[in-house]
Amino acid sequence: MKQLITLLITLSIFGCGKNQPSEQQTPLVLHFVEQEKGIEPYPVRMIVTPDFMRMDEGNDTDDYLLLNRKESVVYSINHESQSYYQFNAGKSPSVLATRPKVIKSSNDTSDMPTFRDIKPIHTTYSTDEKSCYDVISIPGLNQQAVDAMREYLSIMSRQHAKSLGHTPVELQQKCMLVNFIFEPTQHLEKGFPLREWDFRGYSRSLIDFETKSVDQQLFTVPENYEHVTIETE
Repeated sequence: MKQLITLLITLSIFGCGKNQPSEQQTPLVLHFVEQEKGIEPYPVRMIVTPDFMRMDEGNDTDDYLLLNRKESVVYSINHESQSYYQFNAGKSPSVLATRPKVIKSSNDTSDMPTFRDIKPIHTTYSTDEKSCYDVISIPGLNQQAVDAMREYLSIMSRQHAKSLGHTPVELQQKCMLVNFIFEPTQHLEKGFPLREWDFRGYSRSLIDFETKSVDQQLFTVPENYEHVTIETE
């Protein structure tokens, strides 16, 4: 999750009605380990319900990203500053950059063990320059989480597109355009991602998942926190 927040800051994408959780929900709780180039691995917890998706580092008191699935809004909450950023779905903005051609390659997984009796699929997404994204997927697994990830990434891709004019030219690589603006959900098309890694040295691996009850307050935005907005246009 750190790399997601870092990316938002780097691209200058800092954009309320408060969230009211439904009474009846059965959360799916997933545990990952993420790593970025030059940074030690760190835990990421993802909690998914029909109404929300929350991402944090495993503790209820952590800073967190919150997707309100019914309203198509993403919040980034920072406890130290007692503030939050808000990202709305909105309309897809016009993107002046040229859409890179994506090459999809299927890799041999004959030597790879099955997961819950399902054979993994390893797909590589590349441009004419280099490999942009690799993902090892399990078809049919945790579909609610896949759907929530897709919703989240689709919202954020619009914010990335809005900020492109403020993005340094050296960061406007073809893989960046593909992964974050034009094809942000491509790695979810084959199923749930057990492991994924990209051209920047970022990776995320599933450690475990379970269905369990959680405090419904985890899906709210603190009432007394300041709504911070930085214009991108």
